[in-house]
Amino acid sequence: MTQTLHVTPAQVLLAQLAVELSEGAGEEPDEALKAIADLLVVFTREYVRHNPGSKTYKPGTTGFITRIHTNPQGEITHVDVRLPDDEMVSEVPIDYFRA
Repeated sequence: MTQTLHVTPAQVLLAQLAVELSEGAGEEPDEALKAIADLLVVFTREYVRHNPGSKTYKPGTTGFITRIHTNPQGEITHVDVRLPDDEMVSEVPIDYFRA
């Protein structure tokens, strides 16, 4: 049986931290936390990064969240993403990961 897991970017970062702390202490991390820490985010629409050497990321591009950005009310607005080829994409609006 497959179970759908819905987590926020903040929960992914907390799981990554918990796994790192467990491993740093020489302990085996909890399997559920490891699963959450390894989650990928998927671009659901085309994203164009406008800077010198602009680049387009197609829908379906995946990556790991490395940092979250919030507004003064504490709502998540942007995330930094590391792509499988180790490229960093900074401050991507969370709207690019929504269906």
